[in-house]
Amino acid sequence: SRSQVLLAARDLKPIKPAIEECLVIVGNRLKGIDVQLDIEEHRDADIIRSQFGQVVMNLVANAADAIQEHGVASGGHTPNCIRISASAPESDFTLTIEDSGPGIPEEFRSKILEPFFTTKGIGKGTGLGMPIVLRILEAHEMSLSIEDSSSLGGARFVIESKTGDPIRCRRNTEQATTRSASYQSQGFE
Repeated sequence: SRSQVLLAARDLKPIKPAIEECLVIVGNRLKGIDVQLDIEEHRDADIIRSQFGQVVMNLVANAADAIQEHGVASGGHTPNCIRISASAPESDFTLTIEDSGPGIPEEFRSKILEPFFTTKGIGKGTGLGMPIVLRILEAHEMSLSIEDSSSLGGARFVIESKTGDPIRCRRNTEQATTRSASYQSQGFE
């Protein structure tokens, strides 16, 4: 089947460079937004890099659009901010993308995963991005949950892979260091 072919193409890849590439690609949409990246330098996960990149690009672009269109969340949290963080204790992998936008109302959380549903204005959204994200994550045996961001006040998307297999998601301990980077200083303002 097609999903078996996709699974066979997966390989352990460093997460941080894949996410940094996505930020460069959507960089124009991130003007005026502080993008915080908190991922260990040498954290690997079992992914198809291009497809996983499509997931990250879509979630980051949606977060940027929400911030640009609606401004800061009502809680008055950090203005214009997107935070991407990852953790992978043992065999689990979690990637979190959260923003300071208005958040996603509870009644829309399941609907945004349906094809052609969009909260964006006419001509701005097709309603296909999130269903594609969900399909890619399912092929990677990962789940997606949508929550409120308690720290930034907007939406929080959590991608999880709980494989129970330490080979599928690992930390390269030879060179592992944690670094937090702000992309404002790299011209995304």
